[in-house]
Amino acid sequence: MNTLPTNLCQRLGVGLLVLSVLSCVETAKDNTGPTGSFSISAPALLTVEAGSSGAIPLTVARSGGFSQTVTLTLEDHPSGISHDTPLASIGAGTVALSFSVAATVAPGAYSIRACGTATGVTARCATITLTVTPRPVGFFTLGLDPASLSIDQGQSATVAITLTRSGHFTGPVWLDIATWETPQGVTFAFDPEVIPAGASSSTLTITVAANAPPMVYTGTSDLWVAGMGSKDCGWQCNGLRHDVQLLLTVVAHSGTP
Repeated sequence: MNTLPTNLCQRLGVGLLVLSVLSCVETAKDNTGPTGSFSISAPALLTVEAGSSGAIPLTVARSGGFSQTVTLTLEDHPSGISHDTPLASIGAGTVALSFSVAATVAPGAYSIRACGTATGVTARCATITLTVTPRPVGFFTLGLDPASLSIDQGQSATVAITLTRSGHFTGPVWLDIATWETPQGVTFAFDPEVIPAGASSSTLTITVAANAPPMVYTGTSDLWVAGMGSKDCGWQCNGLRHDVQLLLTVVAHSGTP
């Protein structure tokens, strides 16, 4: 069937409908496709410490009367990096895109794509470089109460040990006595010998034999209570060692020459 343009159709009027071989139609608009479009933008860089989380603003902007539902997805994010923001559908505006990074994720730069999709429109994506920095090990300190004491020959005394953790350190601490000169006739016992994760105290019992020579353990005869972040790790312990001085005086028992 032949079709006349709409403007010509209007000029001819309805009286010419006797020309049955012709028909007048008005060109219809295609309302099946989306109108306008949208864009996604986000800061290009985000730095997060391993074992921690961080967030950046993600903006969806609509233009030209675009009203389709935009569904957000994340692509290319590695194992150990997850997003905490529900990524269903959002309207125009800004949302906080939050990432959690497991403590096991290796330090480095990771490229992640945040993409928005809608029916009939090409996906829009923003690339985010997530830089993972090393997790600080943390540290600990020991406190002694008392830090200086005198014990008679044949007697014993106790010292309360308090452990204070800092940073990300949460592990156990091994206790030992460090000295340049082993005291004669003096024994040391920790209870417990290892302060477990979640605990923060121990008791040191010092027992002086009846025949132990009177001595002030200071100067060249230093005594130290050592705390170590791993068993038998020596003087270094990868930085996880703390020593606190213990001043001990062995007092001659009354009547001892």
